[in-house]
Amino acid sequence: MATATTSFTLSVASDAVFRAWGSWISSLFGTFGWTAEYSLFATGTNWTDVTTPAADSTARVTEIWKMADSLQASAPLFLKIEYGRVATTAPAFRLSIGTGHSGSGTLTGVLWDTGAGYRGTAQNLNTVTNFASGDTNRIWFSLGVTGTGTSATLMLGLSVERRKNSDGTDAATGFLLALWSSSPTGSFRVAQGTTASGSPTTTPVTGSLTAAYSAVSGSQSLTYDGHSAVAPVLYHLGPSEIGLALCAGTSGVTSPGATFVADVFGASHTFLQLQGPSPVEPLSQTMTLLAGQYE
Repeated sequence: MATATTSFTLSVASDAVFRAWGSWISSLFGTFGWTAEYSLFATGTNWTDVTTPAADSTARVTEIWKMADSLQASAPLFLKIEYGRVATTAPAFRLSIGTGHSGSGTLTGVLWDTGAGYRGTAQNLNTVTNFASGDTNRIWFSLGVTGTGTSATLMLGLSVERRKNSDGTDAATGFLLALWSSSPTGSFRVAQGTTASGSPTTTPVTGSLTAAYSAVSGSQSLTYDGHSAVAPVLYHLGPSEIGLALCAGTSGVTSPGATFVADVFGASHTFLQLQGPSPVEPLSQTMTLLAGQYE
């Protein structure tokens, strides 16, 4: 497993700032051991000379990456990410997940797709700090975790991992995904997809992280399949399944960028606090943070 952090201006107001955040996200996949399958630059030839998007809801760079773990041969998962802008100077990306790749930029066996929509965040001309963590079959990153100005309330992030067995090991049956962004306003989407026989299914949820777990208090923790997460953490990535890469919290951790240890599936893991609840409204009043697996 690996972690990463960096700082930059979060915007698409110039070529330089677009290249900064886009190239960093792109580099994470390689750092964490994913395999590059495809790339297309609408202008230029690579991240050093590509130009910033010229219009809303357009992409300048398209990449396809595939997981590189022992399950990839029998249960393949490919991720397509398109880097662009959602509104004027708002950085954004579009995402889809499938079980194969045509070789020319088209996913096959599509399991999940943001469609025409881009997930983005308002520009921040101040310097923001960004964090990431991942492995050959998971990735999460969150832009604008700490900083000044709009970064105090607005983030852009992604978490993708394989579904989990009841002991926390990776399952060969699909994925868990979460996207959080400020544009569209207060947007948080989670999905779980299956690669089992028959038609692939996903269950997207927009809005409250606690839709499936209401009436949560600061002292409670969530039990799943005989295992409990220890407060202050309530794990909720897929609508009905629990992942390791992202969690929602109730209390006890107050500083974005701080790490803490919590148990899930009977094992201890290190998590890094992101922000909340403003970036992902609406959340219940008891939910006070998001956190990503940081190890």
